[in-house]
Amino acid sequence: MNTKIKELALKCYNPYSNFDHDLFAKLIIEDIMQIMADPKTYNRCTHTTHDLDQAKCVIGEISRKIYEDYL
Repeated sequence: MNTKIKELALKCYNPYSNFDHDLFAKLIIEDIMQIMADPKTYNRCTHTTHDLDQAKCVIGEISRKIYEDYL
């Protein structure tokens, strides 16, 4: 299992209750959102300012949809 997934799963474990699946899903989504918000993520894929503007737009739309539907 991926070490990042293990780290997130440990945050959802409570010895006095069941594993919190909702929190686990939320933590995964939040981690993905942080990756998408990092300019280094989309700067690696762009070559012109036009490409950068499009990449920022796509990131913004994906982020908005994730927040609306999952958070």
